[in-house]
Amino acid sequence: MDQTIFRFSKKCFNPLYWHIEDAQKDHRIRYILVYGGSSAAKTYSIAQCQSVNALESDLNALVLRKESVTVMTTVYETFKDVQQRINKESEFFDFFNFKIQCLNGNRFVFKGLDDSEKVKGLESFNIVYLNELTKFDEADFDEISRRLRGRPNQKIYADWNPIEETHWIKTSLIDGDEWVEQPLILDGKPQSRLDNQSQKWINKAGDAILIKTTYRDNYWVTGSPCGEYGFVDSHTIANFEKMRLKKPNQYQVYGLGNWGSYRVGGEFWKSFDIDKHVQPVQFLPEKTVHLTIDINRIPYISQTLWQINDKEIRQFEELCAKDPENTAVKAARKVAKYLDDIDYTGVVYIYGDASGKNKSATDNDSFFGVYLREFRKHYIVNDRIMKANPSISMSAAFINDIYEGLTPFSIVIGDNCSLSKVDYNTVKEGKDGEMVKEKVKDSVTGVSYEKNGHISDAKRYFICRVLEKEYKEFKQRRKKYVVL
Repeated sequence: MDQTIFRFSKKCFNPLYWHIEDAQKDHRIRYILVYGGSSAAKTYSIAQCQSVNALESDLNALVLRKESVTVMTTVYETFKDVQQRINKESEFFDFFNFKIQCLNGNRFVFKGLDDSEKVKGLESFNIVYLNELTKFDEADFDEISRRLRGRPNQKIYADWNPIEETHWIKTSLIDGDEWVEQPLILDGKPQSRLDNQSQKWINKAGDAILIKTTYRDNYWVTGSPCGEYGFVDSHTIANFEKMRLKKPNQYQVYGLGNWGSYRVGGEFWKSFDIDKHVQPVQFLPEKTVHLTIDINRIPYISQTLWQINDKEIRQFEELCAKDPENTAVKAARKVAKYLDDIDYTGVVYIYGDASGKNKSATDNDSFFGVYLREFRKHYIVNDRIMKANPSISMSAAFINDIYEGLTPFSIVIGDNCSLSKVDYNTVKEGKDGEMVKEKVKDSVTGVSYEKNGHISDAKRYFICRVLEKEYKEFKQRRKKYVVL
């Protein structure tokens, strides 16, 4: 390939671009991972870096989204916009359906990955870019990592907006590695200075860069610090400021790019407010521990621990038992060990799904039969499991009233209870007041299961039983209202 020097004004780029470019040229780096809030120009900066490098070096990129139907109207359009701007100097890029060809022979191929089994034929690419990584399964990412091989300086790019902190990206890809924080500015490149709300890390192995960015790094929202380029979008800035003041949880996710969960309407727990009801909750040694359980085994057996302090109902821990702990015996041992570790010596009140007392036809025993038998080896138990589960819609109305402050009681959820926070904040309500549990398919085992709602069920069983008198009175008032 003929070596041609291309020169672009520094005023064409945001700070993020320079960090991506630096990682692209570093042969030690295999993974370039970029996440953050909206309006941060994550995809645009990646498209700029790959397009500029395609002019100057051997770069063939496979650009993927999870759904093929969205490719042409999203990430393809971003690359096309970047490359049409470059084409103003000369016609370097030609555009086709799902493909962009560079005049030097380099190419960008755009596809949807509806099935991880379709990840084949990566030999001719040295870049794979997963746009909106949150839409992909962990199996997709792993399969691409395995198959992208055989050429120097092959890289996997990914970008995303952080959503649920229980997402595999957070729990496996990020939390499963060790990261070392890096400077927000590159040596000799003052234009690369990221905003103080941004962060940059390299993993301990030295083969992955992780960057968190926000709208403050987009000079076509905030304007450049020198005032010589970019654009001040006063409307976008005003919207973020309004969000910061009125919806701080949304601002943490959309504005600052922090992990969390957000509400889009139709939630089951209508009055649950993550900013109001989630806070640090300490274990109180002098108070009784209440344990409530939902017996679904996939994705986990839901186990949450509560205490009552006067009229404050406090969830201080979650101990959900995932595979291989998702059996009655192992789940019971998990809680018993935790209580022993915090030196709890009192009685444990146990609540849960009434169907867990139904005996199995295979061994003539029930889930709770096995669970309680094991748990009693460690602690004195007060069995408070109801004979029948409370009405879904009625119990939801009752607990929503508590969240709303319409009763003498209050509920607080420990900020350490990550699965619970997401479940309470996002589970949806159906047209008849039922809880809508989203069904998903495990990409590895092929097993379909209900993704959420199980921790919410455990909460219903507990609160409607521990406030049994108040719940009965609430139902009677509702019945009178309906009759009238």
